[in-house]
Amino acid sequence: GKITDALGGLGLFGCELFVKGDDVYANECSPRPHDTGMVTFVTHQLGFSQAGLHVRAITGLPVPAIEEGDIRKIPSLTPGASHVILSPSEGFDPMLGNVYNATNQLGVSLLFFGKPEAHVGRRMGVVLATADTVEDAKKKAEQVAHKIEMQTRQAAEWKKQQETRKHLLQK
Repeated sequence: GKITDALGGLGLFGCELFVKGDDVYANECSPRPHDTGMVTFVTHQLGFSQAGLHVRAITGLPVPAIEEGDIRKIPSLTPGASHVILSPSEGFDPMLGNVYNATNQLGVSLLFFGKPEAHVGRRMGVVLATADTVEDAKKKAEQVAHKIEMQTRQAAEWKKQQETRKHLLQK
């Protein structure tokens, strides 16, 4: 609360915090929907995604929720997950390839951020997936994200992202 109150404004803040004992350190706060929060686009009722809640907070619209003690909760409609698409190349004008084959299944959405410049490891987009369980949605999102290819004007070769640390599926 201290951190977001000091920022001012209205809406939701995507805050990354580190806690050590009683100390809390702010690493990053963004007054916009965060890319990992975009999974709520496919798991929540229309208007109750992270972006929808941002609009409701700014405009003063009510946010109906389930009360559980001190916590107000908006239940999801379905299990879901996201997986980042990291750039495997450097250069300008990044383009995606193999999108048709990668996304040709139910419960998969692709959001490409449209950044004009790619750097190795830069977050360029996100795959959103739904499934019967969160674990299955994570696997589906991971599989699809690693099928997506990318190239830039400078790196004409189509490449897939290489990062696999903390992945569920073996490459």
